Amino acid sequence: MTSMLDTTAWCSELDRTSTTPLYQQLCDSIRTSILAGRIEPGVRLPSTRDLADELNVSRNTVVVAYEQLHAEGFLSALVGHGTVVSRRLSNRIQSPPPTGQGPASARLSARAGSMLQLAGRAASSAAAAARVDTPFRVGVPALEEFPMHTWSRIVSRRAHRLGTDSLDHKGAAGYPPLRRAIASYLGVSRGIVCDPDDVLIVAGAQGGMSLAAQVLLDPGDVAWVEDPGYRNALGALLGAGVHPRAVPIDHEGLDVAAGLRLAPDARLACVTPSHQFPLGITMSLSRRLDLLAWARGAGAWIIEDDYDSEFHYAGHTLRALRGLDTGAAQVVYVGSFSKIMFPGLRLGYLVVPGAHAAAFRAALRFTQLQVPLLEQAATADFILEGHLARHIGRMRTIYAARQTALVAALRRRGVVTADFVAPEGGMHLVLPLPQGSDDAGIAAQAAQLGLGVQALSQHAHAPGGRKGLMIGFANTTLEQIEPGVARLAALLANAARCDAPTGSIATV
Repeated sequence: MTSMLDTTAWCSELDRTSTTPLYQQLCDSIRTSILAGRIEPGVRLPSTRDLADELNVSRNTVVVAYEQLHAEGFLSALVGHGTVVSRRLSNRIQSPPPTGQGPASARLSARAGSMLQLAGRAASSAAAAARVDTPFRVGVPALEEFPMHTWSRIVSRRAHRLGTDSLDHKGAAGYPPLRRAIASYLGVSRGIVCDPDDVLIVAGAQGGMSLAAQVLLDPGDVAWVEDPGYRNALGALLGAGVHPRAVPIDHEGLDVAAGLRLAPDARLACVTPSHQFPLGITMSLSRRLDLLAWARGAGAWIIEDDYDSEFHYAGHTLRALRGLDTGAAQVVYVGSFSKIMFPGLRLGYLVVPGAHAAAFRAALRFTQLQVPLLEQAATADFILEGHLARHIGRMRTIYAARQTALVAALRRRGVVTADFVAPEGGMHLVLPLPQGSDDAGIAAQAAQLGLGVQALSQHAHAPGGRKGLMIGFANTTLEQIEPGVARLAALLANAARCDAPTGSIATV
């Protein structure tokens, strides 16, 4: 039997000021020593009384630690020999690596590296918009205007009405009354005729895009993405092992002809036709029909991200691309409640081709957890009782006023010219800058001033993209707009003096 070991290291590792119990600290220390090969199988440990005296702890602390390690299989109690490291661990414990060498590291997938790089590009924007009330945040609704009292009442009522059957797993597709409510809502608001069975509830729009990418494409397939475009859509494709190919945006939206030249073998296009993100362009009817014709001819798919189409302030709203897909066979429609309710809800939905709904439901079952039933039921009530329609109508009025006030302030401060044309909808506008501008640097300085603007170039898929600032207005009150624009104007003027001219601002 191997002689007893030196336990002074364990004594030094005990932190008597920690909230972690001493027995747990001792247990962790012994376990770590065994796994690291510093204590070999067969080595005898001190008796509980001796170790307690050495560590100046109660004997019960050592007893509990030994019992835990014995239950886990690290220690054995031998009659006449005391407590030893289990011999069953022989040849199963890693040996310490040679001096100067570390253990071999498991390799991440190439797609993980791509997603990490993409996430890094978004980190500065997220840091700049850490506070809910930061003026000019992009994509954030007016959370202070959400009818929280009504929502809380509905959630409380639902929580009291849920029975024991609601505690079990439900169908992966989602809460049936919510799916019916969404199908009815889309028929009225977006011109989409669909069966509730074609509606799937997912964990936000991001969850929907990730699911669609996995169901529709194979690793190595090519997909068109808008350039500039939505980073999260790109992330969903990268996560599925898809090769995204950037397709430029012109004044009509995605350039289908350019897509055919750049990637004729693409199997999918991911687009935001109602309000292109980030430029705010509405895809023309002719371009929508061209895109549908390409999909039908190539046997390809279209993911339509309709993220904020409810907020349209001028002209006529074009029906969703899915509403133009007469066969309902090529377009997967992605919707979300993040913009029309609040982002923390994390509730989205897909409208999928009926012929393939079973495949989507199967994939949903195995790829992500179901959205909690309480939130689904409360949202269904919020829609069916008319609260959502009233809230959207009210927000449309508020956002239109905020957009008007923002453009007027930008004109008064000379940031834009008199002929600047605001987008017809959405929750932000784009302030173009000359190609020589450092829009990322300007956005970083704006963050220091408490402004949540974003650099347009951060949404480009290749170097040399358009330069500009994205200015959100939905979350910015009328009282915040004038002082916020004053700070932004001063920043742009300073950038011009520092050889980063903004020039004459033109519309996109």
